[in-house]
Amino acid sequence: MLPKKTITLSKINRNNLKNFVFTFPLKSITCITGCSGSGKTTLLDVVYRALFKGRNAWKIKIKDINIRGKMYIRRSFIVPQSPIGEHPSSTLGTYAKVWDNIRKIFAGQPMAKKMKLTNADFIVNKKILERTEKFSKNALKIFYKEKISKIL
Repeated sequence: MLPKKTITLSKINRNNLKNFVFTFPLKSITCITGCSGSGKTTLLDVVYRALFKGRNAWKIKIKDINIRGKMYIRRSFIVPQSPIGEHPSSTLGTYAKVWDNIRKIFAGQPMAKKMKLTNADFIVNKKILERTEKFSKNALKIFYKEKISKIL
């Protein structure tokens, strides 16, 4: 088994983070939790700015911390804490195109193809989330690894 690739930032000295070290794995989801004022937002800002390689990176780059594993990063994004929109399914999953991939999986099932269902048949809308509407009867017949589309 290959060792997991990680990024380590050390010598972080911002706000209430003093000589802080942060290591996180790549190709996985990492959650940062803590009390109000514990440094979560500061840490995310430091990680983003330290790893940013985009246009005008020199304007926001942090140069006084150590970074190990930076060669594994091609680009980085920051997702703001504010909601994407008014729609209740506007989440990080929307940014990461998780829903697009789930719809594609369900629409790609043999039974879905036979019924000529498309990705659009598996769209989660506000009425479905509020449980005032359901997926079509045909969409509800589609399973993926024993999971029915109604879990969406």
